[in-house]
Amino acid sequence: MDRRSFLFGAGTALAASGATVITQSHFLSDRRGLPNGIDLRDFGVDLSGRHGSTSGFQRAVNECAGSGRPLLIPEGTLVLDEPVLVTQSIRIVGTGVTPALDATTETQSSRGKGSWLHIAHNGKGIVVKPPTSFIYGAEISGIGTFRSQPSPKGRALFSPLDCDFDFEVVNASVLFDVFVANATKGIRLFNAGESNLRRVRGQPLTVGVQVDCAYDTIRFGDVHLWPWWSQAPGVRDYMLNSSTGVYLKRCDNPKFRNYFSIYRKYGLRIGHFQGDKGLPPGTTYKLEGHFEADIGIYGLYVDPETDGFTATLSNPLIQSTIARQETPTIPIFVKGSNARIDIDQAALTNAGANAVRVEGSNSIVSISHARVEHWDRAKVGHAAFAVTDGAAKSGSKIRIGAGDYQGESPVFGAGVGATEAVVPLADSPSALRGLTIEAPDDSRLTFRLRGRDNKVRSGSLKLEL
Repeated sequence: MDRRSFLFGAGTALAASGATVITQSHFLSDRRGLPNGIDLRDFGVDLSGRHGSTSGFQRAVNECAGSGRPLLIPEGTLVLDEPVLVTQSIRIVGTGVTPALDATTETQSSRGKGSWLHIAHNGKGIVVKPPTSFIYGAEISGIGTFRSQPSPKGRALFSPLDCDFDFEVVNASVLFDVFVANATKGIRLFNAGESNLRRVRGQPLTVGVQVDCAYDTIRFGDVHLWPWWSQAPGVRDYMLNSSTGVYLKRCDNPKFRNYFSIYRKYGLRIGHFQGDKGLPPGTTYKLEGHFEADIGIYGLYVDPETDGFTATLSNPLIQSTIARQETPTIPIFVKGSNARIDIDQAALTNAGANAVRVEGSNSIVSISHARVEHWDRAKVGHAAFAVTDGAAKSGSKIRIGAGDYQGESPVFGAGVGATEAVVPLADSPSALRGLTIEAPDDSRLTFRLRGRDNKVRSGSLKLEL
């Protein structure tokens, strides 16, 4: 049977030919009874990728929202020539996508099959925003988005289109399982507590996920930002200069389980929310979990406007780019005030400058065990751990429980009394080697040793306690 005979508005032609006419209300009533939801094709959309189908998609969204039935997106390409608005709880479910069929350093990869949305304008893609009350339980899964970005050309300078976010959530919680192939901006969450980024992949070019404010936990289950769309050097250089993986402003209790980024200026950036229409201002509090930032400039970056950022991290893996040894890449860079960052273990590699640097006032970074490999790539004498003089005088510190340092430049340096190394020594004369401490005149060096017959020796320095 021709599926078009079931499209809305086909009744007049069918009646003239003697066929049975199914009214829209009866048709949708029958479709709601199906166990697998309502098919987007029943709304007359074009999935060839050649014509705009925003109106049909919007009708489908309006009909399914609040009905309890999922809107099913078949395999194909749906062209959106204007934003789509969701005002009630809905499940939009696609077949999934194959991100790329090849990898290229010259231009862009070819897309595989799946449920694709081509956002063919510079505005927002899908906006979830109720007119009044908060939306709970929305889901967008199994779909991919792409934009008509300029075609990369090897090492040639690249700049993306000035596009808005592919997905924007305002006053709602949404579960995401999506692929954003080459979004200028990926996902924006505003007052979107309880949202769950269960599986988000892609190569967003300017920002991947931005949380302006969320007053309940947001879960980053599996966020993988990888260059599926293009590995051209021009695209990579643009991202290293301008791109942020995840940008959190006012965000309460975010949970990171598996977040990976590559080629980002900021892997995880912490900012400040100014407040808006009764929504309180602030920064990110009680961040918890694990993340990995590979071949970037700053792994964890805390903006200077922030006040009171707190985090408990487990084994962050941060590797800076070695292609820019002259750039002061810093895996952990704290410019904000009154930050408290507790890290169980940290592996920090290839820093152009410091591995950890604190410039904000009264901010403390504590690492129980730090493995630092190859810092001061710029060869100007940067210490692995540094607190600026001004920050040190305000009470800022870096505290290290134990460490494994593989580098030639000083391990500790900068501000007076700003860095503490509390190192538990094993029962061996070689428990700690190669520890270099460099500080201004009048600095105080304190050894805290337990037990009897303790010895500390270093060149002309010899302590027996």
